[in-house]
Amino acid sequence: MVGEAERLTPARDPIDLDESPTLSLIKKAKPTLRGRKVGALITDGVDDGVLDALRSAVEKEGATFAIVAPKATGVKTAKRKRVAADHALSSGPSIFFDAVALVPSADGAALLVREAAAIDWVRDAFGHLKVIGTMEAAGPILEKAAVEEDDGVVDLAGRGGVKAFIDAAKRQRIWAREPTLRTPG
Repeated sequence: MVGEAERLTPARDPIDLDESPTLSLIKKAKPTLRGRKVGALITDGVDDGVLDALRSAVEKEGATFAIVAPKATGVKTAKRKRVAADHALSSGPSIFFDAVALVPSADGAALLVREAAAIDWVRDAFGHLKVIGTMEAAGPILEKAAVEEDDGVVDLAGRGGVKAFIDAAKRQRIWAREPTLRTPG
């Protein structure tokens, strides 16, 4: 028929080749945060110590640390210190960042769990295979966003803490997560 391509017959059937470590961009990538950006979603009452340790560790690695807050006006920490927001939650999606941390206070988490933008922020980070640093208070948000624990979901106050988050974030993406999120083929 007019306008239809002829059916092509390949000279030979396609063959699958073994993976080549030499050609793999992922396997050859050096673990680093230098030049990357880490976003932290925080709320009023955020733990000063965890926030300061996280900021310090990220910046020490040569990465940019950005604060995402429910409102553009920022938040007050547990010690009543004002922290300016680099992004409001509504205008700072997790796709902007190479790794993220979810560091709400318990009261802040109770508010975020009802906030669609917060659930999407976490769900998108998980779906894009990003490393996610968390706190115990963030549990209900992670649950609602259907985040399942893996090597890329790191408890900032647990074993390894902020250092474990940094080590995981240096690896960039959590590729082992992908088969659990998508249908192959």
